[in-house]
Amino acid sequence: MAIIDLFSKRQKRLRGDVPDVYTYNNIPNDLRVRIVHIIRDAIGENTYGNNETILE
Repeated sequence: MAIIDLFSKRQKRLRGDVPDVYTYNNIPNDLRVRIVHIIRDAIGENTYGNNETILE
């Protein structure tokens, strides 16, 4: 099954009317929090060198 490159789509690309799919500068805060939690769960937090006593 071939992908057909329509004339109208080629013309939009030539004019620059095709919007960029990705946004590179803005990362939503919810996504940042999720990424931090995933990394902490996978790697763990650095507790070495802490002189604080953990009370549980």
